[in-house]
Amino acid sequence: MAATNDAIATGAPLAVDYRIVWPDGSVHHVSSAGRSVEQPGEGSFFAGVLRDVTALYAAEEELHYKSLVLERLLGNMPMVLARFQPDGTYLEAVGAGLRAVGLQDNELVGRNVFEAFASLGQYMRQVLGGQSVNFMAEVGTEEHPLAFQNFGFFDEQREQGVVLSVDVTEAVQQKKQLEAEKEFTESLLENSVDGIVALDRAGNITAWNSQATRYFGHSAAAALGRSMAEILPQLDCDENRQVLARVLAGEQVVLQGQAFAHSIGHYDAHHVPLRQEGSITGVLIMFRDVTERDRMAEEATQLRLRQQQDLLSAILTTQENERKRIAEALHNGLGQLLYATKLSLESGVGAAPAPAALKLLHEAIRTTRTISFKLTPGILEDFGLRTALEELSKRITPAGLLVNLHLYNLDQRLRPQVEIAVYRIVQELLNNAMKHAKATEVVVHVVRENGRVEVSVEDNGTGFDPHTLTDQPLAGMGLSGVRNRVALLGGQLQINSQLGRGTIISFDIAE
Repeated sequence: MAATNDAIATGAPLAVDYRIVWPDGSVHHVSSAGRSVEQPGEGSFFAGVLRDVTALYAAEEELHYKSLVLERLLGNMPMVLARFQPDGTYLEAVGAGLRAVGLQDNELVGRNVFEAFASLGQYMRQVLGGQSVNFMAEVGTEEHPLAFQNFGFFDEQREQGVVLSVDVTEAVQQKKQLEAEKEFTESLLENSVDGIVALDRAGNITAWNSQATRYFGHSAAAALGRSMAEILPQLDCDENRQVLARVLAGEQVVLQGQAFAHSIGHYDAHHVPLRQEGSITGVLIMFRDVTERDRMAEEATQLRLRQQQDLLSAILTTQENERKRIAEALHNGLGQLLYATKLSLESGVGAAPAPAALKLLHEAIRTTRTISFKLTPGILEDFGLRTALEELSKRITPAGLLVNLHLYNLDQRLRPQVEIAVYRIVQELLNNAMKHAKATEVVVHVVRENGRVEVSVEDNGTGFDPHTLTDQPLAGMGLSGVRNRVALLGGQLQINSQLGRGTIISFDIAE
């Protein structure tokens, strides 16, 4: 009222904004502008205009709110808002995201973006050239890399470039970690000694590793996306359907002693629910070959095996020392004598030696070295199991047997007793494959996992009936010594063989 009274008294212009409630109850904002007019004979009155500025008022409030939101976001979120002159000079650079690169608000003002962040030059030229861009940029140092997602455009009205940047370093690092975990998981699947199959809730196969291919004969390409019943019809029975239903309800189920459909032997099938964000999305099945497993007998022998550990160490040490002594005697005694004889014959003194005699002498030297290596490979003591097995494979391959080695997690040294035992067993089984099974190819797996060393040797030789082993002493085949070594280390030898279809011999022992 004071402003109105002043306008009446002085005749000055009057501009007032009102908030008025309309008859329908809605609130409107009205702007009035006018002045007091003196009309002779009629007195004073106001002349002017009234405007409904409700929409304008709402727009101003909305703009103020958005400005406040942007200010709060820039002040609290890892974001940066920057404005540039057409030449790239910073007009403004604000936001909490600057702290990650050690800058304060507007510390960049006056500097040129092409000098401050040369790596962004390509994108900034596009922005200042009138284009809109959306790109990821990495800044920071090699030790502390930072990643920003950037959106930029050119404000034609103000002739300014505008770029909004969001620090997405954490998301990028999480993505890289997920990718690394995925690669690690896939590597574990492919190197697992178990056949691993995953199913969705509908029973369709979503994962199938190489060991599953060996067990069931289907490649991953042929199995993925198809139903379990279609790929493995022998498992499509009421019992297995009930098991899958129990697992999808949250239960873990183990089926023991299941028979392979296309080869001799048995496996355990471990069924585990697959969960994602608390919901069960499928089933993971792990197939492990447990042929000729005798759990009760193994439990009964644990005490005896523990008592035999000291004896085992003494036996192996004595045996290896004797082998080493004989090998050194062959190498330093007979080997050197043969080599000296060869040099003497080749020196040309006296009558020329017969070529056949030199050939026999050369063969004697080579045989002596081979016997010395077989008795005690110094490479095992010096460099460990991995290198020794690789060298053994190289020495055997020229003899007509192709050896495929698959060694996992053997970079760290094992106990000497374990290294010697595994090496001797693999050596004996390779000799058996050549001499008795007439094999042309052998696949050797040595896997160190969960405190155990798992070994399997598979050949494509003539095979045999493993049931006959219970009636024979295994003489002449070397399997008796192999079985004793495995038993003394607390393991159990598993033999899976069939006439005409090769042999798989496997065991696992504590590392």
